[in-house]
Amino acid sequence: MTSIARDARFFVDGVAKYLKTGGSGGVLLPRVTAALHKISSSASAGKTATVESVVRLTGMEKAQLGRFLSRLLTHTVSLECRTNKNLIGGIRVTVGDWVVDTSIATQIRAMQEALSL
Repeated sequence: MTSIARDARFFVDGVAKYLKTGGSGGVLLPRVTAALHKISSSASAGKTATVESVVRLTGMEKAQLGRFLSRLLTHTVSLECRTNKNLIGGIRVTVGDWVVDTSIATQIRAMQEALSL
């Protein structure tokens, strides 16, 4: 697991814990904030977003996604689009070490792991 992946997992777990405690996680909040900054900085360094989807994206979809990612990362991002039938559905976006994976395949794997515990 990469450093960024560990930081991302810590961030998600930290936010969940903070919310469960009703915002009383005073010691945890600075560490969670630092993890988010590290994750964001890593993603901000990337200039190319690799976008995987089951179907080919239309020109309009590419333009909208490119504008959204550019606003989110605060710099222009070029898209490299690929089709990947193994995703089953959804999309996976990778910018540097930052990955957003909403694919059905990943959701199924997560359910399998949760059920096997």
